[in-house]
Amino acid sequence: MRKNIKIMFFAMVLVGVLFSGCQKNETKNVHLKDVFLESDVFELIYSDLYKAVNKTGKVENVTVKWLFRNMVNRTVKANITVEFYDNNDNLVFSDSTHKIELGPNMKESYVLESNKVSYNGKYAAKVKYVVIKAFEANR
Repeated sequence: MRKNIKIMFFAMVLVGVLFSGCQKNETKNVHLKDVFLESDVFELIYSDLYKAVNKTGKVENVTVKWLFRNMVNRTVKANITVEFYDNNDNLVFSDSTHKIELGPNMKESYVLESNKVSYNGKYAAKVKYVVIKAFEANR
């Protein structure tokens, strides 16, 4: 009787282990190249724009990541606006919730949540390029 309980226990554990890794991520990233910066105080040192496409070919979201370098010889506080555009230069989505402060000639080293914007609205598949605007906040 006790042997049967052990066998049942190990069988349940084995089934659990076998099924725990069955879900696959069926999304692939399609990278785009067009990320533009409008700024008088920062330089774009890294950018990545990509669409997450599921297995049926539907675009789930579009994400842009970036890193800046402060080009001026003083600490800068700036507001960042990220704008997503389609092929016809129509604004599809805009996000202006990001802020940054960088010391003189400093550069960002890591992509954090504050260096990333995603759009998953109904026009995500139409996004062609992104414009990042980083202008100094009022002193």
